Amino acid sequence: MPLSKTSKHFLQSIFGPQAAQATVEWGKFDASGKAVGLQAARAVNANPAGDDAVYWSVGLMAPGTGRANANVLSVHALVADDVGTKVDRDLVDMFMPVPTAVVESSTSNFQYVWAVPDGMTIAQHAELWAAMLAVLGLKKLDGSAPSHLFRLPEGVNGKPGKSSMAVILRDKNSQVFNYASLRALLPGAPGL
Repeated sequence: MPLSKTSKHFLQSIFGPQAAQATVEWGKFDASGKAVGLQAARAVNANPAGDDAVYWSVGLMAPGTGRANANVLSVHALVADDVGTKVDRDLVDMFMPVPTAVVESSTSNFQYVWAVPDGMTIAQHAELWAAMLAVLGLKKLDGSAPSHLFRLPEGVNGKPGKSSMAVILRDKNSQVFNYASLRALLPGAPGL
């Protein structure tokens, strides 16, 4: 089935008029937790089943290419993953700007998304990533690659023990950023 209305609006807030060209991947997990048979398409052609785990890439890929860092034309979001499990949610709420969206990928595990519809360079994304880590006092966090996949707010988590957990959009506002505005909102980060 085509992407849900919620996912389409979610991608629209992140990629703006290029939302239909966002990279989407979907599939299932085996008993060991490894993704098997992932399919990929541009959002306009994505067709996941209701029981698939469904992902989107923060990077907009060059036409006719697959998902890889070398194929990223621009990056359209900063995402903090595993908020609530690996990263203290109160810390993120206190020191980071209000996100564009919050996706619950499993019970009490969230992805905070700051949308940059006009896009940014890979270097700018890396700088924002480092600034976010500095603001949160972290040394590392999954998801720094400009082609990284995050969960779309539809389908299921799919991992063993979580296969029936729906991925849900918990909060969304109209706040979007550009590189400069988001960088300015990261107080105390290196270079400010």
